[in-house]
Amino acid sequence: MKLYIADAFTETLFGGNPAGVVLLENGNDFPPDEIMKKTAAELRYSETAFIKQLGKDEFQIRYFTPAAEVDLCGHATIASFACLMDAGLAKSGKRYTNHTLAGQLQIEIQDGLVMMDMAPPKHIATIDDAPALRELYETMGLPYAPDEAAPDEMAGISGRADCPGRSGTAAKTGCFGQAKSAVRAGNLIPMIISAGLADIIMPVPNRSALTAIAPDFERLSELSKKYEVVGVHAFTLESNMPGITAHCRNFAPLYGIDEEAATGTSSGALAYYLYKAGLLENSTVSFIQGEAMGRPSKILASIKAAERSSKTCGCASEPANVCGTGRMGCGSTGGGFDECSIVGDSFDSGDSEACGAGRDFADSDKNCGQTGKNDASICGDSRTGNECADAPEIRIQTGGKAAILAKGEIMLSLPNIS
Repeated sequence: MKLYIADAFTETLFGGNPAGVVLLENGNDFPPDEIMKKTAAELRYSETAFIKQLGKDEFQIRYFTPAAEVDLCGHATIASFACLMDAGLAKSGKRYTNHTLAGQLQIEIQDGLVMMDMAPPKHIATIDDAPALRELYETMGLPYAPDEAAPDEMAGISGRADCPGRSGTAAKTGCFGQAKSAVRAGNLIPMIISAGLADIIMPVPNRSALTAIAPDFERLSELSKKYEVVGVHAFTLESNMPGITAHCRNFAPLYGIDEEAATGTSSGALAYYLYKAGLLENSTVSFIQGEAMGRPSKILASIKAAERSSKTCGCASEPANVCGTGRMGCGSTGGGFDECSIVGDSFDSGDSEACGAGRDFADSDKNCGQTGKNDASICGDSRTGNECADAPEIRIQTGGKAAILAKGEIMLSLPNIS
């Protein structure tokens, strides 16, 4: 087996995020899991990738931290394909398929830049009540001081029905309003998002607050178990560097990673977070991570949203977009459609609430489905109701370059793993 050490998300040695990369030669199968875990622990990097070639343009990669196997690792993937290029098994200008526990992901290589598709993004939950916010920010070593003037909204999100996380419609910048906290980051609030691995995406107001983060790692591990996430990806949009959208720090002590210098999957999740906030769409952005570790990394993230398909949304047979604030929604039984862009507006018939933002209608407990039916799923972001328009298909890529530090042969004595 060939062993590489490569720094991902940088072109400079000793920058970026280092990873171990093991190439299995001659069609050999993966070693026992315990061997791969112990190899990762011996190398002491946050992740080590083990690569098996399945075909000319297909590879299977498994990722191990010093503590356990994980479904996907962004920086180890970037490092892996840089090493595959060095070994003559991949080249620039081509696309490859990477089989992972998170699914089959497409890899594009162009001029040494490795861009990888993320798994379909998912907004899992919003952390928006005061006790949960206090627990999160204080675990991360930051103060939490709710505004006494608005105790019922100190969660960091308004009571508006159209706000993401509470309702499910497409995000708008204003939906993230009323964060009543000393650690508020404009109008943004923490969310649990997955782009292959679930993380808490945690906004902070400025780079000083980002630098001040000092987690209680034991508490953070327990919090990660509670929320079933890998860890916390903290970020601020404050930057004086041209072309940089956010500065970030990533913590995953549950998996033996106190802090990581570059995290591709979390960067993909952050891109989706910003998309939901209405802060980016169909664009490529750059994040900086690892500054606190003295290993600054530049991570590219690209997000593209396809157009929604045209279907009907329930009432009558007229075309309408998916129910939600600012879009045409379905009215009451036998009714037509009415535009409801402001919470509190009613439909033509006057007997239903405003378009749902993922909420039930007041009329006979109907959801946003066929007229007279109550068995449809709720219309809204990433969800579909009976005959409702499809949610947009989101494609996220993250990527960067990598610098190879060392390479050689690795010899493993399989019987001696105790």
